[in-house]
Amino acid sequence: MHCFICPTYGQYEYARAAVESFFQNTHGGVTVVVDDGHPKFHQFWDSHWNVVAHHFNERSGLTRSWNHGLTMAREIRAEYTICGNSDILFTPGWHIGPVALLADDSVGLVGPLTNGPGLTNELQNIWDHVPDYVPSDEPVCLAEAAQWLRKRYQPASCFAASRVNGFFMIGRTTRWWQGRYDNTHVFNPDRRYALTENENELQDRFRSRGWHSLVSLRSYIFHYRAVTRGEQHKHGMWLRRSPAQVAE
Repeated sequence: MHCFICPTYGQYEYARAAVESFFQNTHGGVTVVVDDGHPKFHQFWDSHWNVVAHHFNERSGLTRSWNHGLTMAREIRAEYTICGNSDILFTPGWHIGPVALLADDSVGLVGPLTNGPGLTNELQNIWDHVPDYVPSDEPVCLAEAAQWLRKRYQPASCFAASRVNGFFMIGRTTRWWQGRYDNTHVFNPDRRYALTENENELQDRFRSRGWHSLVSLRSYIFHYRAVTRGEQHKHGMWLRRSPAQVAE
């Protein structure tokens, strides 16, 4: 079973699109929604979706949400857990490459190709792998790009990375907890890592144990980027358009 930890703080139209795309493209998945204390938090998902939710009363940052989600993932005995963002879209076959790579016990975490990789590893951009790629969140475009990668690469095709970007990191739930910071936290809960550098600190810790981070060339995750954090963080390549606007 795949578990998607979806941390939220407002911008629930994006979160709904992320969760819906996860269920559309994942067999037998569960989403753990962890809200960081937004005063207008509400059930933005359909009642029949397999969603477990927790709403904090006060804001504390992304790291707390990921840590709480990982605790819940362990409790429900998910085999694989994704620590991600709420402004992403899953595509057909996204899981094939990561699952193949995580069969190797030396692998800690796997990241996908994307239109908006971020600053940790800009080599995760999909432009280098799909000819004439156009960033679009239209379902047909997402499916076409994903299909191109499936035709071009074998399931275990990848490249090694010292770190992968924090918008999407997948690992075995047992491995997340084997590399935990302490008995109750996987990510370092220090306030220095409340919102940023959390994925770097964790992956440096994993690497010291001999566990590698890999980028799957078979997996494509669309990333709107900086939806919750704001315009000043829009570094990289992205398409910024609300799913609500797309539906109009």
